[in-house]
Amino acid sequence: MRGWLSLPVLDGATGDIIGMISPRPGLMTNLGTIQSYEGGGDFTFRDENGVLVRHPKASPWVQEDEALRWGFADSAYLITAIAV
Repeated sequence: MRGWLSLPVLDGATGDIIGMISPRPGLMTNLGTIQSYEGGGDFTFRDENGVLVRHPKASPWVQEDEALRWGFADSAYLITAIAV
């Protein structure tokens, strides 16, 4: 089970979950742009019409292209360096 401080990132082509990103004000999700968030998944969003909506226990997700704009690195591209 994912924590409330992470949102799934969906691949733009397949719709598969390719990673997780932390919620941040201004991040666009399927429920609108995040305005604020609190513990337990209580979010306030601004939808495409400019309406503020509060969603308790929301489970939004983020498209890959939006996540990339916020510095998300696809887990397939992560490289671990080991110093010996």
